[in-house]
Amino acid sequence: MKKENCLTLNNIAAIIVLLLFALLLTGCHIHKYVDGVCDCGSFDEKWLKQNFNLEEEVNHIEINIDQDFTDDEICVVLRNSRTYPILNERHFLLNEKVILEHLFNEPKRDLRYTDDEWEKYLNNYHQMVIIHIEPQGKEHIIELIKQIEKLPFVLVAEPNYLTHLD
Repeated sequence: MKKENCLTLNNIAAIIVLLLFALLLTGCHIHKYVDGVCDCGSFDEKWLKQNFNLEEEVNHIEINIDQDFTDDEICVVLRNSRTYPILNERHFLLNEKVILEHLFNEPKRDLRYTDDEWEKYLNNYHQMVIIHIEPQGKEHIIELIKQIEKLPFVLVAEPNYLTHLD
């Protein structure tokens, strides 16, 4: 019996170790997604497609430091969804302590609308999240908004503008 042609358990184990080592060297790693987001900052494409209308056109708002807005809140409008996911801090990939305030979660069926009108309403319905952070100045808010706008489920991110009644 020739031993050169046999794969032993030791040979198989050595091959697996070499493959894992090669994966580490190339920078590849296995993504572990929790609620659609990985600790590495990537999002599960399947989760995104199931929960958000990714075809919806994103709006970028020009923000000027001279505009009157708070330095501790960011208003985020999410892309249209029929699953109405409740996002947590992990989804926003921010490296600081935040408090999320969810507004306009799943709508309750309004019987004043016909089925067609209700469908049209749902097609234009968007969840909103207010992100509360420690005040660090308007410049910081603008930088965070630039980060948040890049998230695939965000339709609009803007500061909490102050309105004055004259």
